[in-house]
Amino acid sequence: YSKIKKVILKNKKFSFEIIFINDHSKDNSLFEIKKIAKKDKNVKCISFTKNFGHQAAIKAGITHSSGNAVITLDCDLQHPPELTNDFIKIWSEKKYKIVHGIKRNYSTGIMKKIFSYLGYKLINVMTPNNKLDEGGSDFCLIDREIINTIKKNPKKNMIFRSYINSLGHKKFLLYFFPDKRLFGKSNYSFFQMFGIFKNSIIGYSIKPLRIISLIGLIIFLVSTVMILNEIIRFIFNDMWPSGLLSILILQLFFGGFTIFCIGIIGEYIGFITEQFNGSPDYVIENRINFNDKD
Repeated sequence: YSKIKKVILKNKKFSFEIIFINDHSKDNSLFEIKKIAKKDKNVKCISFTKNFGHQAAIKAGITHSSGNAVITLDCDLQHPPELTNDFIKIWSEKKYKIVHGIKRNYSTGIMKKIFSYLGYKLINVMTPNNKLDEGGSDFCLIDREIINTIKKNPKKNMIFRSYINSLGHKKFLLYFFPDKRLFGKSNYSFFQMFGIFKNSIIGYSIKPLRIISLIGLIIFLVSTVMILNEIIRFIFNDMWPSGLLSILILQLFFGGFTIFCIGIIGEYIGFITEQFNGSPDYVIENRINFNDKD
């Protein structure tokens, strides 16, 4: 809060509100936020009934904002608050609807780096019309026009980066070096990262379905040729098909591939089900310093 406040005080051109999202934290965060909000009425807080996740927290903050633009950043201070005025200057003077923070040389585990690199490559192959910038973060400024679009969008499990990218607005890429995490530790597991990558593909492309359909067609055609070949050999050479082991291997291969394809189709069906099952992205337990109209 103190770092953001210093940046705000330097900017005399705009007024600000600071919205904290308490994603059902188990530490003393909510208590500290309440103390700050009591002294500063421009500080607001939304507290969830349970942990709904990072993307739900971003959506809640954006949805309940009242300004002409919103800047999203993490509270661990890896997103440098000092760059806030740079975001604002680019937005106000160059008229970009999106100013997106791109990380440079960020330190993380080697396995996480490899997984992230492969994830971005896979997303961009599967969603050629909605490619993500490698090193992209949720440190981002979006204009009120995009905020209103997000508020109208009923889509659940929205992946913030993928969604704003899909809108097609021209964006400015602002490169930055992430600061070291001052408090706590990352709770993002490989499974959570995998979930984000998966939803970034399934939510914005049907290319995986087309790929498995094409592979299925190729397998069908090759299998048909092989069957016809065996029939011809039997008719003209009186030779029975041989190779029990080969048949078992092929059965295992095609059986495994079939299960894999059913799994992909199941993910799409599950994603569609989530869109219409009526459960909200998040449930608010408490709001601080908000008006009834907000």
